[in-house]
Amino acid sequence: MNTTLLRKRRKKESHTQLLQKQQLVPFVIKSTKANNNIHNNNNNSPIEGKTMTIPTTATILLISVLLTSTVTSSLRDGISITNLATGDCTKGKASHGDRISLLYIGYNGPEAQASNLFHQSSTRSPFIFILGEDEVLSAFSESLLNACVNSKLRVTLSSDLTKDPPILVAQGKMKDHNVPFGSILTFDIEIISVLHRDSVNGVDKIMEKLRNRNNVTRAEFEFEHKKTGFPLDYIDIDSRTFLITAAFTGNFEVIEYLIDNGVDPNQAMKTGLSALMYAAGEGHERSVEALLKANASTASKLHNGPLGGYTALHFASLTGRLNMVEMLLKAGANANAKSNKGQTPWEIAKALATNGKHAGIKRGDRMRCKRNLKELKTLFKKYEGDESTSVRNSEL
Repeated sequence: MNTTLLRKRRKKESHTQLLQKQQLVPFVIKSTKANNNIHNNNNNSPIEGKTMTIPTTATILLISVLLTSTVTSSLRDGISITNLATGDCTKGKASHGDRISLLYIGYNGPEAQASNLFHQSSTRSPFIFILGEDEVLSAFSESLLNACVNSKLRVTLSSDLTKDPPILVAQGKMKDHNVPFGSILTFDIEIISVLHRDSVNGVDKIMEKLRNRNNVTRAEFEFEHKKTGFPLDYIDIDSRTFLITAAFTGNFEVIEYLIDNGVDPNQAMKTGLSALMYAAGEGHERSVEALLKANASTASKLHNGPLGGYTALHFASLTGRLNMVEMLLKAGANANAKSNKGQTPWEIAKALATNGKHAGIKRGDRMRCKRNLKELKTLFKKYEGDESTSVRNSEL
């Protein structure tokens, strides 16, 4: 037989065998007009359209051609991913060991229907974890590999991948999410932030300093920021930011650096507690100055609980901090703002000073409030509108 013909035949056979061996995971494209708002609990699934199966060997080429399409792919058997909205990979792209913050709606079953919902995270309480850690379902973590900040995904996991979760998963970070392990699970996910694994230690280090010290300098914080490149609007598992933590401990130089670099002075925790509330309640005058200079809102309120409806002025009054009260009133704080229980800042201060009880107030703050109550009344008389009589007619 002609040797050239033999080589061609062998080459053809080897190529055929290679294609047969590469029958790994099908790659599926769904062409659809997808609803980009993953938090729309419409009973009708936003994913619909025609499906065609493409051999794995064509995947890379196809992705480069269909960048704008809604893509459903499978990483391995039992994991299906639908790309609902393209993110911004320049802001972060998830890889193993990164700290990822996301919002998700979880559904029991293969369809994203409101009747099947088992958990919905909120912007005030994102789901935060290290990609690949033992406390999160491994298939869930795997589905987020290479996801970019601001991307929106629909992830479906087979029941085989969710049944009999390890004890660390069952009792871990998904414990309170009412996850029906053992069922087909569908997640609509929005990636909020991705903190690269090399920056995780830097963030934790500077957060520890801010929690335990009141003298972290601008230069010290800036050095850590430039060294590790962490995002200045980072939110931790308790919804605290650098700004809120610095406000609590009185690190005003850090507050100034953050604001100068574009951080929103009205950042608040999931409870509604803002940086200004913290700083005013703790009596950190220079921190309050920096926040008011940046137009931090004096009208922001706590959402619920025993202190629901409290403003920064409520906290400053309650702790008897005269300087804080006057600074806030000069900045336009409403002396007649009412809590969820209908109490003004003056009324809660008077009640604490005369009755001696209030949830979460330390003895030193209570004694200061009692000691400064007359001066506090004088301040409120000066700034309170004529239409209000809550201070003018009160007796001490």
